[in-house]
Amino acid sequence: ELFGAPSAEDLQRAAGPITLPPARDAPAARLLSDLLTRLRLERCAYMRLRVVRKGDPLEAAFINSLLEDRSPSGMSYVEFLCHIHRQIQNKMG
Repeated sequence: ELFGAPSAEDLQRAAGPITLPPARDAPAARLLSDLLTRLRLERCAYMRLRVVRKGDPLEAAFINSLLEDRSPSGMSYVEFLCHIHRQIQNKMG
């Protein structure tokens, strides 16, 4: 409903970019549009929002841009790997 398709599978099969239908046609699209407008007003700069489907040529670029942040309760994945690496080095040396 949000993107003018009855299901996620229909979005997968659609060709071209995914766009929001006019807000007057879909209440969920209106809510998302209002949320994005508010977020953009609260920030001096923002990036364009893009929905990337599985199998889309942009999927690899999207996955490469993902980062894992440290959480208050533990280490990030990279920190964990470094920690394990140090432990292995200590046991071997």
